[in-house]
Amino acid sequence: SETVQALAGLNQLHQALHQGLLAVLFDLPFVPIFLALLFFVHPLLGFLGVGGALMLIILAVLQQRLAKHPSAEARNAERAAQNELNQLIRQRGALVGMGISGRAASRWFDLRAKADAGFLRAGVPSTVLGSATRSLRMVLQIAVLASGAYLATESLISPGAIIASSII
Repeated sequence: SETVQALAGLNQLHQALHQGLLAVLFDLPFVPIFLALLFFVHPLLGFLGVGGALMLIILAVLQQRLAKHPSAEARNAERAAQNELNQLIRQRGALVGMGISGRAASRWFDLRAKADAGFLRAGVPSTVLGSATRSLRMVLQIAVLASGAYLATESLISPGAIIASSII
């Protein structure tokens, strides 16, 4: 039973790391500072940053809403597989004695496969919207560089500010 609980805890840690929650938690406190720095360089760059941040927030909310129901179903299927495994472990002597351990294990594998398929289905919106997010970040990077180049040609910012704003 302790082994099963340890595996369940490890699985939860794996899911949390797989979703990239830690990176977001480290970046989030600095977003207002970065946006303020962009406004300091030039208001046009600041507005680009705010617009991009809003679009990224919209994509994140959409991703969370689309994946919520399939993820819940997958977690329920995983819980069912975990409960089945707990019962198999508790009753292993009887299952072996009756010669049905193979069928019992097969049933657990089927439950586990159903949970895995559910996690794959739940991951599709996350994958698609994750790709959209990465693409949007690249477009924003290009927009900041292009806007910075325009502002530099108009002598509104220095060429070094182009690089600084793209790093920010």
